[in-house]
Amino acid sequence: MTPTQAAIPDMERFEKPENGSTSLMKIVERAVFDPNFDAAKLAVLLDVKLKFEADEARKAYITAMQQFKANPPEINKTKHVSFPTKGGDKTEYDHAELHVIVPLIAGALRAVGITHSWRCSDANGRTTVTCVLTHSMGHSEDAATLSGPPDTSGGKNSIQAIGSTVTYLERYTLLSATGLAALGMDDDGKTEGMPSQSITDYLTQLRDDSNLIDLRVHFNEAYQKAKDAKDTDAQARFIRLYEEKKKEFREHKQ
Repeated sequence: MTPTQAAIPDMERFEKPENGSTSLMKIVERAVFDPNFDAAKLAVLLDVKLKFEADEARKAYITAMQQFKANPPEINKTKHVSFPTKGGDKTEYDHAELHVIVPLIAGALRAVGITHSWRCSDANGRTTVTCVLTHSMGHSEDAATLSGPPDTSGGKNSIQAIGSTVTYLERYTLLSATGLAALGMDDDGKTEGMPSQSITDYLTQLRDDSNLIDLRVHFNEAYQKAKDAKDTDAQARFIRLYEEKKKEFREHKQ
């Protein structure tokens, strides 16, 4: 052996070990070119390979989501909404705007190999939005689904009402899918009463109710929560919206 040859390392010792998917693929390739290989066995091998890769992609997705949640983006409420109700009162709340939170969340998801998308559908006067999270290895999950009626508040026309509902549902399915919650700036220093986000969620649920039975159930729950928290303002808001919705149901029956 010459000195030069002796200096050349044995590269086989440094080869990266094959992963399970690569090994399976090589077996399948050999089977394809082997005229004596049983076609039924080849089909089984292909099925095993597909299942193996799907499981690997699923595990990669889980790991990526764990990485995302270990360092989540901070989401703040940036929009204050105020509009008159049909009863002459005023509804007010703060929320995180979709065009603000999407770049923040999407950027953090991309950093771990995940992208998001939404799937929308309409049926029986209600809009349903599903937030889909997809990993770069191909695993996808319907991570969160919400539905609601057209948002007719604030004098919106029929198209605007649907668009408002879609925007609302996209915002909250994305937050739900990623396990994030907007930080309520209006909660600073609040030591008693219901959290603003809880009030907003109950008000939204009451607005979404499409029948009197559901309305009564959700109102009783919301009112009791406000009562337990000694939040008279929240109690009053729940009562106003409850009476408005009851009036709408009566008018619709006429």
